[in-house]
Amino acid sequence: MGYLDLNRTIAPTIIKTIRQKCHDYDGAYAYFQDRVGEMAKKTKKEGKSAYTWVKYSKSNKVWVVSISLHSMPLYWKIENAVPESTVEIKDPSGKVIETRTKIIGHTAYQVDSEEQGIEMLTHLANNEEADFKSILTVAASALAVVDDQELPHINAKAVIEFDKSEWSTKFGAWEDKDSQGKTGMVYSKEKTNKMNQFKQLARRQLGYERNKLITTSEA
Repeated sequence: MGYLDLNRTIAPTIIKTIRQKCHDYDGAYAYFQDRVGEMAKKTKKEGKSAYTWVKYSKSNKVWVVSISLHSMPLYWKIENAVPESTVEIKDPSGKVIETRTKIIGHTAYQVDSEEQGIEMLTHLANNEEADFKSILTVAASALAVVDDQELPHINAKAVIEFDKSEWSTKFGAWEDKDSQGKTGMVYSKEKTNKMNQFKQLARRQLGYERNKLITTSEA
């Protein structure tokens, strides 16, 4: 045996945090509890509030609690759009796969103060309330559709539209990285912005755009 013991070598590793899938109530509630716990720990460590789900709504001039399951906003309440109408959901080829009633999702829950919003999150994380369980169950079911159908279809449609546009001539095909980074080729900021624009276009074309209330005011 030589001087070196190669059983003592260590390969470089990257630690990745994998979030719960959130496609059912148990997964969604565990994710919710973990996120609230992380916010509490960060707040205690830094000495200032890290509860990003509690924010001041400048447009409504009130404090609100807005929760997200991964990147999908939680709907506290759902109502049909007025006037009632439907939207066609399409696959990337343009084939209609479903017709849905247009809905408005209430993404913010009004509270009296930041402290009350934090207290609310803490209470819900420590107590399984029936109303919140019902809300999370619906949200988890919706997230499963978003992950398994909506996002893949949006990305596929964005690729189709981008690659046949003039921007593919400037930046190269969708999958082509167009800028030299420190460790190799990367997507430039300009191409990334354009790709995101095509994803938004695809979202509208496939019927996945989120509906919002429209109000008018006098100038």
